[in-house]
Formats: sequence, C-alpha cells, structure tokens
Amino acid sequence: MEALVGTVEAVRQDPSLGAFEFRATNQWINGGENRSRIKEFYGAGIQIERLSTELVGTLDVQGLLALDDTVPVGYEQIQINMDIKADCSDDELDELLAFAKNHSPVCNTVCRPVPVTVKRVQ
Repeated sequence: MEALVGTVEAVRQDPSLGAFEFRATNQWINGGENRSRIKEFYGAGIQIERLSTELVGTLDVQGLLALDDTVPVGYEQIQINMDIKADCSDDELDELLAFAKNHSPVCNTVCRPVPVTVKRVQ
C-alpha cells in the first residue's frame, strides 16, 4: 500500500506522470484458443499469487450473422469470474475488486466504448 500511496502522490504532484501506455498482445493458437500476454506491468501494495479469469458473455448470433438488422452485433452482457489468491484477507480482496471494477481502464472502455482503429500490419 505504501508504494501505491507514493505513486498516487507523485501523479498528484506531476500529472504528466499519469500518462500511461498499456500494451497487451494476443496470438491465435488454434480454433477458439488464444494466448494473451501482458509484460512488464505490475500492481502495487497487494502481492497476487494466482489470478485467472473466465469471461462469459451472451449474445444473439442473428446480429453477428447479419440475419436480422434489428439485433445488435455485440454482447448483451459480460460476466468476469475471477479466481484470485493473494496475501490479503477476503474483505480486502473484495474491496480491491470493487475499486478495480470502478477504476479499471478495461471495464471503463467496455462500459463506455472508445474509438477503435483496426489496422492490418505486415
């Protein structure tokens, strides 16, 4: 927590330190299998020993398949199931997850879409 508080104070004093570029890569393996990697990124305060996520989404494929223009192409809802083991109490972990949901760039982007550019690279 001391490192997190120090980081917050440093950004408060110099807002330019808040600019951050997040990089993740995703590689198709086979069929529905993909591998995502996030390198050189870590959190402060709580030590995570194990973290795995399962995303479950519901959608109507009529939109995806262009069978009905009134059906949205995207998901109707997404649930994230997280299996976490960390060096903190269950209450602290629940508090961290609630904070992360409300302040996560990924959750925020899914809930408040931003422009996305798709570019083919050689």
